[in-house]
Amino acid sequence: IPDITAALRTVLDGGRAFQRTADAPAPRATSNAAARLASLTPAERRVLNAMAGGGLNKQIAYELGLSEMTIKQHVRAILRKLQVVNRTTAVLIYREMAR
Repeated sequence: IPDITAALRTVLDGGRAFQRTADAPAPRATSNAAARLASLTPAERRVLNAMAGGGLNKQIAYELGLSEMTIKQHVRAILRKLQVVNRTTAVLIYREMAR
């Protein structure tokens, strides 16, 4: 339990609790992720930022003054451009690049 507590404290402080091992795949190149993020339109970036804040499509649509269908289209485009299959992975890439 002390190891778990220390790992949780490290993560809560913004660090990494586990180091990559030789068997683990290498993370995607940062410049590749940066290029994919740069391919987003300003509207897609606003939607991704709202997604990173935990907003649901309906909430994002209300906040940005857009229809929910437009938000869904932006989310689909974001996932395609970032080459990911879900919102969580898109947000992780976004947050990693924001550091």
